[in-house]
Amino acid sequence: MYFYDAAPSTEIIENPFSKERLDFGATRAHRASEVMHSQLAREAFFANRLGELSFQGWAPKMDLRKVTEESLTLGSADIRPVVGQKGVDMRIGLDMASLSLKKLSSIIVLVTGDSDFVPAMKFARREGTQVLLVTLGHGVKEQMLHHADIVLPTSVADWFIQCDNAICESL
Repeated sequence: MYFYDAAPSTEIIENPFSKERLDFGATRAHRASEVMHSQLAREAFFANRLGELSFQGWAPKMDLRKVTEESLTLGSADIRPVVGQKGVDMRIGLDMASLSLKKLSSIIVLVTGDSDFVPAMKFARREGTQVLLVTLGHGVKEQMLHHADIVLPTSVADWFIQCDNAICESL
């Protein structure tokens, strides 16, 4: 089983208004992510595939559609850091292609709602790999439904409880 996430950031950034420094490496979220990745890495037949987090700047906390002339002045408490994952989607797509081409897996279970994976799904299926899409109840674009062999809209545990035995046995 492959688990994709970004490694926690240790970057230190500075609030442009207050000049206060924010050390991502000293946050509770950083520690929780490290603990989770460490525990998952010790699981049997489990591999962490880690991208990285990238600080992308600052954004207002307020909804800009509701900005008035009076609220136009922003202060240090009115902004939040914007952080994004880098390299995670690419790793997923490459692994799907590699597993399919090398015939290392006959079934790929993809847990996502991100339509960026449609090309990887199509590729895997053309190579003879079945693609099971788990949406966890999130809405997905129609094309994702077209390029999955089976769509599991709820959690995997709920689906296995409710699924038809013939289908479950074939997995």
